[in-house]
Amino acid sequence: MARIRVAFVERSTGGLVFGPPKSKAGQRTVGIPQAIVQALQEYIATYVQDEPGALMFPGAKGGPLRRSGFNTRIR
Repeated sequence: MARIRVAFVERSTGGLVFGPPKSKAGQRTVGIPQAIVQALQEYIATYVQDEPGALMFPGAKGGPLRRSGFNTRIR
């Protein structure tokens, strides 16, 4: 389980703001299937920088991944 407490929120102006989700519903617990836990741990050990605030899935330039960038990557 992972607890979502903060997120990058995309504003209507196009800017990203790091802080609490826009609504109470955004603060939630997300289940992580046991079947992918080991693969996720290996991914983190290999690709995620060992520093506070490191991004797990950064965008192409190393910053936060925008929703549009995510959609492009998974197609």
